[in-house]
Amino acid sequence: RVSNISPLSAVLEPSQEAAVK
Repeated sequence: RVSNISPLSAVLEPSQEAAVK
């Protein structure tokens, strides 16, 4: 979770969410 202010975060959020956990 690095780019929290990036428009791509909206797509990476769900993917990183599972990766971080």
